[in-house]
Amino acid sequence: MKKILLAASALILLIIVLTACAGPQGVQGPVGPAGVPGPEGPQGPVGNEGPVGPAGPPGPGANGAEFVGSQVCAGCHKEIYDLHSKSGHAFALSKVADGQTPEFPFSQLSDPPQGYSWTDISYVIGGYGWQAIFANKDGYIITDEPGKSGNVEYGNQYNLENKDLKKQAGFVPFEAGQADLKNTCVACHTTGYSPSGSQDNLAGIVGTWKEAGVQCESCHGPGSIHIKNPQGWRMTIDRSSQACGNCHSTDGMGLVAAKNSFINHAQQFAEISKSKHLALDCVDCHDPHSGVTQNQQAENPVTLNDCRNCHYNEANYQKVELHKNFDCTQCHMAPMVISAWGDPEKFTADMPTHLFGINPLQTGQFSEDGASSLPTISTNYACKHCHGGGIATPKDDALLVQTATGYHTPQPAKTK
Repeated sequence: MKKILLAASALILLIIVLTACAGPQGVQGPVGPAGVPGPEGPQGPVGNEGPVGPAGPPGPGANGAEFVGSQVCAGCHKEIYDLHSKSGHAFALSKVADGQTPEFPFSQLSDPPQGYSWTDISYVIGGYGWQAIFANKDGYIITDEPGKSGNVEYGNQYNLENKDLKKQAGFVPFEAGQADLKNTCVACHTTGYSPSGSQDNLAGIVGTWKEAGVQCESCHGPGSIHIKNPQGWRMTIDRSSQACGNCHSTDGMGLVAAKNSFINHAQQFAEISKSKHLALDCVDCHDPHSGVTQNQQAENPVTLNDCRNCHYNEANYQKVELHKNFDCTQCHMAPMVISAWGDPEKFTADMPTHLFGINPLQTGQFSEDGASSLPTISTNYACKHCHGGGIATPKDDALLVQTATGYHTPQPAKTK
């Protein structure tokens, strides 16, 4: 016990001595680094919320992409662009600038309809290979002389020359005499079309668009994201016939519309849907970046596939040996679709049909009211554009029906 008391006394004495020897307090050192934040305290009372601000401007489309124009596409895809730029799609609609006549690769327009100069024209619809229709400076389709209406004989559609039908270029009536005919053709003749509004604020135009003509983004979609990140954002590639049918089918009922003894133009999808070729896609035969006219001008094949590739048995056997020198399309894609010129007496118009199938027992071609075509080609139209059209010897109906029946069916060898 004595030892403990002595030790405690010695410790106290040492503290007293050290305290007595300590000097005055020095200057405070620098502040050390902040420590780790402590836990968050409880939430305080909620105050009154301010008023809701105004709505912001509408954002971009679902994927945020915008149209950039075919010239931008050409920066990376020049070869495809150069090919497409000579096709009819590229010239489906042309804006008239500074009163100058629009230029086309393989055709040339004369003056606009009577009573108008090029300064009175806002747009030309077509003009590439068959015909052209004109919109006045207010966007309405020209159907009569300025300030007039009611002349159903007024020539407002310019038809290009057709040597096969021996037709000179010239004006013919199209919906002539109507007053203020709205321009709805632009729905299929433009890129990035919207049915709302009026392009250039022209009262006669229904809808707006991003680019005149059927250009790259019409089929591939808007390209602004793709040009920023080509590898990360691929453009639309739709090979289906329905994609083409959005414009190449004018009757929602699935009928093949007709008028004045010919099928109306721009119905290829409606026609092909009546045949076994519906199992194919349009691009199986057609390069979507080029057109028939430009291939003909370059003396290139007009399709990617030949009929004989699939129909070799039919090609190998034909009742009339002379016909083996002709293309299958002369009969199975008879020229019975009209865009500009047609001659009913010769069963010939200026565009081929896509019906394909020939019914040898069918001589008539259209419904009783003449407003739609039957789903197969009659012998009149399959045969008489040659045998009656001034190309080959005329044949009567009975002989044509007899020859067309079993035309591609080999006959059994005759026994002695």
